[in-house]
Amino acid sequence: MSLSLAQRLNSLKLKHKLVLAIVINILLVLICFALVIHSFQEKKLFQNVQEKNLSLARNMAGEAVEGLLLRDFQQLDVLVGSAQEAVWAEYASILDQTGTVVAHTDKSKLGGTLRLPDAQELRIKEVESNGRTLKEYWLPVMVKNELLGFAVLGIDHSKEVSLVQADLGDLRKRLILISSVLFVIALVTTYILAGILTRRLGQLKSNMLNVQQNNLQVELPEPKQLVCSDFLSCRQTQCPAYGQTKCWTVSNRFLEGYKDCTSCAVYKQCTGDEIGELNQAFNQMVSDLRENLTKLEQANLEKSRLERLSLLGQMSAQVAHEIKNPLNAIKGSAHYLKANFQGAMLQEFLGVIENESERLSDIVTNFLNFSKPGPAVMQPSDLNAMVRDTLRLVEGEAGDKGSLLRFDADERISTLRFDYAKLKQSLLNLVVNAIQASQHGGLIRVSTEIANGEVHLAITDQGAGIDSETLDNLFKPFFTTKVRGSGLGLAIAEQNVREHQGRIEVASQPGVGTRFTIILPWVET
Repeated sequence: MSLSLAQRLNSLKLKHKLVLAIVINILLVLICFALVIHSFQEKKLFQNVQEKNLSLARNMAGEAVEGLLLRDFQQLDVLVGSAQEAVWAEYASILDQTGTVVAHTDKSKLGGTLRLPDAQELRIKEVESNGRTLKEYWLPVMVKNELLGFAVLGIDHSKEVSLVQADLGDLRKRLILISSVLFVIALVTTYILAGILTRRLGQLKSNMLNVQQNNLQVELPEPKQLVCSDFLSCRQTQCPAYGQTKCWTVSNRFLEGYKDCTSCAVYKQCTGDEIGELNQAFNQMVSDLRENLTKLEQANLEKSRLERLSLLGQMSAQVAHEIKNPLNAIKGSAHYLKANFQGAMLQEFLGVIENESERLSDIVTNFLNFSKPGPAVMQPSDLNAMVRDTLRLVEGEAGDKGSLLRFDADERISTLRFDYAKLKQSLLNLVVNAIQASQHGGLIRVSTEIANGEVHLAITDQGAGIDSETLDNLFKPFFTTKVRGSGLGLAIAEQNVREHQGRIEVASQPGVGTRFTIILPWVET
C-alpha cells in the first residue's frame, strides 16, 4: 500500500523533520537571494554597457566640433574609425547641420542625407539592418547653443546581449558555488542543532518510558537551581519559599508583583528554554507521583491495619465481655473469703487470687478501651499543665526506681485543642515505659516545643535502647517484650494520638537510650 506524502512526513523522526524544514527554507532563501542578485546584476550590466556607449558617443560628438567648423573631413574620418574600433559598434558617422553624411565608417554612405531629429538632444532608437537589431545613439554637436551637426553611433544589440550574458554566466557560476558552500554549511549546522534539540527530547522520551514501566527513580538533568531569596535579594522571611530552591512548587508562596511563576526571573533562569520547562515539569510530576504513591501505599497499609484492628477489636470485646462477669465473681468470692476466714496460708493465697483478678480486670478493661474507644473530646487546654499533672502521678514510681524526672516546657505553647484524658493516658504509658526501661539513677527528660509548625512532646530515657526488629513491631497490638505486659499500652497511645491527627515517632540507639515524640498539629487558640 503506497503512503501519501503527509503520511511519509509523519513517519519521519522529529530530527529529520526539523532538518528537512530548515533546509527547505534555507534553500528557498538562497534561490531567492541568487535570483535577486542575478536580476540586479543583469540590469546593472546593461546600464554599464549603455553608459559606456553614451560616453563614447559624447566623446565623438565633442571631438567632432573642430572638424565640422574647419570642414576637416579627414579628421572626421579618423574620428569615426577610432570610435568603431573602441567598442562593438557596427558603424559610426558624422552629419552636418543639413543632415549630410560628412564622415562614415562605410564609405558608400558618404554624401548621403539623413533626416535630423527635431529636438537638439540625445536620442536613442532601435533600427533593423540586415535582419539585426541595432541601437543608434544620436548626439548633437553644438558650440554655444549653435547646432553644427550630429554624431551617430550604431551598436549591434546582439553583441551587447552576448557580452552581458557571458558576464552573467560567470556570475551564475560564482553564485552556484557560494550557494552550494552556504547550503552545505547550513545543512551541517542544522543537523547538529537538530541533534542537540532532539537529544534532550530523546532523554525525556526515554525517561517517560521508564515511568511507564513503573520505574519512578528517574530524573532529567536541570540547570543549577537558584534560591529565589538570594537571586532577587528578597527579605520576605515569612514567605514559605524563602531560602528554598524551586520556589514555584511551594504552596502559598509570595509572587512579589509577578502575575504567575512562569513570568518570574527565577523560574526562567532555572528552566531555560521550553524543553527545560518540560524537564522541570516532568521531574516535578515524577516527584509528585512518587510522593502520592507512597501516601497511597501508607493509606492502604493503614486501611489494612484498621481492618485487622476492627476484627481484633470485635473479637476482644466479645472475649472480654465473656471473661469480665466470671472474673468479677472470682474477685468477689476471694474478697469475701479473705474477709470471713482466717489463716496465714489462706490469706496469702486469697491475696494472690485477688491481685491477679485485679490485674486481669485491668487487662480486660484495656481490651475494651482498645476495641471500642470513645470519641475524642477536643477542648482548649494547657498542654504544659497536662504534662506536669502526668509527671506527678509517676513521681513515686520514678523515685522507687531511682530515676530522675525533668520537664523542659516551651512556654510559647499556651493553649491547644486536645482531649485531655486521652493525651494524658498516652503520655502516661510512654513515661511509665521510660521509667521501666531506665537504669537506677537514669534521667528521664520530658519536653515540649514548637517546630516546623507542629507541637512536639518528647520523652527521652537513658535505657538500653530498642533493637530494629522490636521497633518494627512496637505499636502492634498484643506485642510486648515484658513478662507481665498486655501489649496494648503503646497501641492505645498511638491510637489516641492518631485521633488528634498526630503521630508518634521513635528514635533509639542501643546502649544509649530511646526518644518517643508525640507530634500534634499546631493550631493556636
